[in-house]
Amino acid sequence: ARKRGVLDLTKADLVEIPKEIGFVGDKLKHLKMNDIQPPSGFSFPFEIGMCSNLERADMHPQLKIVSPPEDTAKKGIKVIVQYLSRFAHAKDHGKLDLSHMNLSGFPPEISANGNL
Repeated sequence: ARKRGVLDLTKADLVEIPKEIGFVGDKLKHLKMNDIQPPSGFSFPFEIGMCSNLERADMHPQLKIVSPPEDTAKKGIKVIVQYLSRFAHAKDHGKLDLSHMNLSGFPPEISANGNL
């Protein structure tokens, strides 16, 4: 039986999550990405910030997340979505608001993406 709100990317031979994940939007609740483990580290795309109902992400236990920053990523997928939704919003509106995110440093996504 198919579960609603679940996207299973395991065995899809991916090294990143496609940006098109944003098209799923608030319908996505559970993301299975156990096989994604790029050697240089993993960056969640800004578009995952559009998945406002994402509550669970199954990841490889050794996955090295480079974006968002480690202190944000450790707080779980809901905080990752909230963090990245602000960048997605900034791309559309030209203003980035990271207040109340309790960041410990300057977000690398700002300098890595000149079109924010």
